[in-house]
Amino acid sequence: MEKRLHVRSIKRPLIAFGLLLTVPLAAQAHSLRVLANRLAQEQGKKVTAYLNYGHLLPVDEVIAAKEVTFLQARTPSQSVKPLELTGRSLHSNEMILEETGVYQLESIRKTLVYTKYVESSGKPAFARVSKDQFKLPEGAKEAQTTRSRQYSKALLISGSAPGKAIAPLGHELEIVLESKLGSLGLDPGQPVKVQVLFQGKPLANAKVTAASVTLSPDGLPESATETDSQGIASLELPEPGTWLLEVTHLFEAAAGDKGTLDFESYKASLAVPVAEEG
Repeated sequence: MEKRLHVRSIKRPLIAFGLLLTVPLAAQAHSLRVLANRLAQEQGKKVTAYLNYGHLLPVDEVIAAKEVTFLQARTPSQSVKPLELTGRSLHSNEMILEETGVYQLESIRKTLVYTKYVESSGKPAFARVSKDQFKLPEGAKEAQTTRSRQYSKALLISGSAPGKAIAPLGHELEIVLESKLGSLGLDPGQPVKVQVLFQGKPLANAKVTAASVTLSPDGLPESATETDSQGIASLELPEPGTWLLEVTHLFEAAAGDKGTLDFESYKASLAVPVAEEG
């Protein structure tokens, strides 16, 4: 046990440092995550789905309903159950799992254009305006404007899992689970395989991170890897509980948008349950 904790204490700072080196200032914004108090439950029981907005796990800041496109559950039979968005809150919804199989909870944040810069004091700052509308304060520097789109989903097992891959939902950027779910979640003894899709096509060389909701209250990833030419990535999720996988696709804005933007950013998250060993 001591050896394992020692390995984690070395790995996490290295991953975090690497992410800071490879992700520009414009991409380090709040993340939208759809989560639930339990991602594996008996059929007929209740769970509570909610939105996490920020960085900390399992709860951070709230988000206004007007900033969210929708929050909903897709049932195992593929019907869609809208979930309530109310004011500025966690938007928690109590659900009864009426069907057996895998529910997909999903949410999309409305497109956001923002400019990040560094104040003269060295403190990062944020303004929800485009490049052409932003006036850099005196002494400030490093302004970057980003158009950000975020997609989030969670896999929720009700009673049992079908033992086959879960179909994508069609988000512009999406993490699709390729490994098979057991009735209580993923096998902690086996690497978990996912595919990252961007506009329906495999996304190569994308960095996928994994954070344990139990082990990572700071939200920092426990592990990270890159997708191959087919958008496939494999990660180890060795602890039981809820794990949050995330990917960001960041690229320069098109030439015709350079007057208002510097970057286009797409971010997606996927919450999955990992079963207890044995």
